[in-house]
Amino acid sequence: MNLKRLTDIGKVTHPVISPDGKYLAYVLRDEPNDKTSLWVKHIPTDTAKQIVPPAGVAANYEAPIFSPDGSFIYFLRHENGVNTLYRVAVLGDSPRKLIEDGGGRVAPSPDGRRLAFVRVKWNEGEHTLLLANADGTGERPLAVRKRPEYFNVFGIGPSWSPDGKTIACSGGSSEGGRHDDAIIVDADSGAQRSLSGRNWHSMGQVAWMPDGSALLVPANEKSGAPQQVWRLSYPAGEVRRLTNDLNDYEMLSLTTGSSLVAQQSEQITNLWVMAADAGRAGLAHHSRAGIPATQITSGVSRRDGFYGLAWTPDGQIVYASNAGGLYDLWIVKADGSAPRRITESAGESNIFPSVSPDGRFVVFSSDRSGENNIWRVDIDGRNAVQLTHGKDEYHTSFSRDGRWVIYESAAATTSNVWKVSIDGGEPVRLTDHSAGHPVTSSDGALIAYIYFDEHAESPWRLGVMPFNGGAAIRSFPQPFRCFDWSPAGDALTYIVGTNTVSNLWNQPLDGGPPEQLTDFGEQRIYCFSWSRDGKRIALARGNWNSDAVMISDFK
Repeated sequence: MNLKRLTDIGKVTHPVISPDGKYLAYVLRDEPNDKTSLWVKHIPTDTAKQIVPPAGVAANYEAPIFSPDGSFIYFLRHENGVNTLYRVAVLGDSPRKLIEDGGGRVAPSPDGRRLAFVRVKWNEGEHTLLLANADGTGERPLAVRKRPEYFNVFGIGPSWSPDGKTIACSGGSSEGGRHDDAIIVDADSGAQRSLSGRNWHSMGQVAWMPDGSALLVPANEKSGAPQQVWRLSYPAGEVRRLTNDLNDYEMLSLTTGSSLVAQQSEQITNLWVMAADAGRAGLAHHSRAGIPATQITSGVSRRDGFYGLAWTPDGQIVYASNAGGLYDLWIVKADGSAPRRITESAGESNIFPSVSPDGRFVVFSSDRSGENNIWRVDIDGRNAVQLTHGKDEYHTSFSRDGRWVIYESAAATTSNVWKVSIDGGEPVRLTDHSAGHPVTSSDGALIAYIYFDEHAESPWRLGVMPFNGGAAIRSFPQPFRCFDWSPAGDALTYIVGTNTVSNLWNQPLDGGPPEQLTDFGEQRIYCFSWSRDGKRIALARGNWNSDAVMISDFK
């Protein structure tokens, strides 16, 4: 197998190869304003041309794909939560709008006469695979999946078999945990079946081999593992892995000559520590360069803190890292000295740590028993105890007295927030609606969490509920990936940013306007944690680079 880099920009997303292998279409992320534009590169001459200019910060381009004859490129413009489908000539002209609510990534049929795409009704939990004419008219539903079943749609779409009789989609079910597979749909009847029967943790854009003998898919088997390229034979669904490295592969497309193009992404994050008042000082002086944040870990291909970090009462930091090849928990002093691994040779994924209020225990999510469950170890890594026995359990947090561990579990048909005794035993469910990412307040009275409100205009929301569970007593329309309680407990600190730069903000619980806390001019923040005394902040900061690669001569 040979790999060839087609771009070396670090800002290329959604790459797709033309059927004849001569052109590469891709979305380019501009820095620092994070605008996107659509480009085409002539591979033999290594020349690139912008064919659709930036649409503005509030609009993004996504999911370009060539027509079967290579004359046109279909693409999505995402703005205000809606994807609109356009078509443009391969060398550029005025884009033509085809479908106002274009759903997810579109796939033209091999004869170029039909389009397939998925549209989602989030409030109803309904994912529909639709067909339309090549000009966007004549929509009709072909196949429907209802919660807990789904089709994947975020930059991902269907793929037609070379004979036009079958459509393959990335999708699955969230019942008993997330399970992805290639979903095979008959293009006439809409009948569905799973191809491999494997329970992948996540799966990206699927691509058919030109002879129809197999599908190539980017997928991972466990949370935290990079997405690799796999071959699924058709119709048997036999599985074979093609790549084996630390990069993520996404957005697969194939030429008629069986050369594969993928988006190869590399995430690099390291730990930084800053004084809590340094951000405000930087804002007051309008000087990004003067912020005294200190980097305390380093290394290429590292994801330090990306999957969680937490302070100990004595001022050390426990964090998840792939520094040893697999994801383990490490502990380091706040000045970066004396790093030490505290989990080792126990599963492939030990992530999302929390430290007990007395500093004796670390709880975290681990796959060492075969499923991601909640485990407890002493602060030195000894005496491992399994606390839960469900599926897909993540995002731990302690009660103030240290007697309870709060966590997210997808053991039911949807994710919910649960608590379990620090000694194990029967878990107690705290929510009766789709919810996760719980974080307990410093006084132990409240839990902040992300939840799904099917009646809201922006259904994914950040809520605050009593410690013993129930409905949200405060609600905000931002579903943040990483957030924490402010030291005073009167606000939630969260991350705001683009693909290239992010900063910390505070959202007061009383609903007042958010307040910016930091003014970094570079790098993204992926996770953070306030120290126990509220005087320092630990951050996982870094960059995300992505380019197009061509994979050939694979068997």
